[in-house]
Amino acid sequence: MPTPADARFYADLPPFESDDALTDERSYRAAPPDWVIFVTDVRGSTAAIAAGRYKEVNTLGAASIVSARNACPGVDFPFVFGGDGATLLVPAEVRAEVAEALLCLSRKARAGVGLDLRVGCVPVADVLARGRQVLVARRRLSEGNHIAMFAGGGLNEATAMVKQPDGAYLVSGDAAGSSNLDGLECRWCAVPARHDGVLSLIVHAPGESLPLYREMLAGLRDIAPQAMPITPANLPASWPPAFLMHESKLKRQGRLSQSLHYLGIAALTALLTVLVRLTRDTPGSAAATYIDSLCRNNDHLKLDDCLRMVIDVSHAQRARIESLLERYRLTHGAQWGTHFSASSIFTCMVRSPQDHLHFVDGNDGGYTAAARDMDARRAASI
Repeated sequence: MPTPADARFYADLPPFESDDALTDERSYRAAPPDWVIFVTDVRGSTAAIAAGRYKEVNTLGAASIVSARNACPGVDFPFVFGGDGATLLVPAEVRAEVAEALLCLSRKARAGVGLDLRVGCVPVADVLARGRQVLVARRRLSEGNHIAMFAGGGLNEATAMVKQPDGAYLVSGDAAGSSNLDGLECRWCAVPARHDGVLSLIVHAPGESLPLYREMLAGLRDIAPQAMPITPANLPASWPPAFLMHESKLKRQGRLSQSLHYLGIAALTALLTVLVRLTRDTPGSAAATYIDSLCRNNDHLKLDDCLRMVIDVSHAQRARIESLLERYRLTHGAQWGTHFSASSIFTCMVRSPQDHLHFVDGNDGGYTAAARDMDARRAASI
C-alpha cells in the first residue's frame, strides 16, 4: 500500500462545490509525478452502438472504476467515466493491483458480454516529459461523495499514448486473480427527457484553456439553466430493471449463476420499486432521501481536458447551444461534438445508502457518438 502522504494526495485536495470553481485554476493541484494513469476503452464501440449495445459498453466503463477501487481499499484516487471507458490516476504503489483487476475485468468482458476492453497504463512522468500537465481538482457532490476534474492536457496525452500503433503503453498478460465488482449496479431503467431530448456534449478548448471553458460554460448555462438530466420528477420507478442482466453477466460466470443472480436482484428490486412508488413523494422517507442524493451524486457535468455534459434540452435550446459552440470554433478554434437522444442512462457505484456515485451518459451512443461527431467536424474543417 502507498505511504500515507502519497495515498492522501487526492483525499487532501480542498473540495469545491460551485460550477464556477470548476474552471478556476486555484481549484487544481499537480498530480504526483510518480503516479500512473490507467486508461480503459472498449474496442469496437461504434459497432456495439450500431447493434444497440451501448449500455453494455457504458457498464464496462463504470466497472473499470469499481474494480480498480475494490483492488486497493483505503486508497482514495481520482477517476473519470468517459462513456466507453474510464481514466484513473493511481499511486505507483498500487499499480500492480489495479493492472491485475483491470486485466481480469477485460477477460471477464470477453467471456461474459463479448466485448474487448483495452487497458493501458502511462506514467505521469512520461506525460510531463511531453510538455503536458496532469492537474486534479475535487468536486464535492454531497457529504462523502466527490468526483474528480482534470486539466492541463495530461489525460488527453495519455489516451493518445495508449492508442499508439506500437502498443508500448498497453497492459497485457494473464491475470491470476479475479475482478471484484461489488458495488456495481445496473438497476434503473433509462431516464426519459423532460424536454425534447438529452444532449451529450464534448468540447475541447485549444490548449485546454480553463478561462475559455469558463466562458463557454457560462454561455451554456444561460441557454439551458434547468438542464439536469436526472431529477426526482423524471427518474422512473420501472420494473423489471432493463439493464440488470448486464450487471449479472459481469458479476457471475456461467449462465446458471448469472440467471440466479438476475432473479435474486429482480425480486429485491420488485419490492423496492413498490416502496419507491408509495413513498418517493413523502418528505424525509428513505426513498425520497435516496432519490434526492442520487440526483446530486452524478457526473453529468465534468472536465477531463474536455468539457463533458449530459443535459436535458428543447430543440430550440439544442440549436442555440450548437450555434454557440460553432461560434467558438470559428473564433477560438474550439472543437466540439454532440449526440441527441430521447433519454439518459446511468450506471451506479454503490457502497452504502450514503456512499454512492452515478455515471451518466446519453442513451444510444452518448459520449462515444459525440466524440465521433467531434472527430468528423474536425476532419471536415481541415
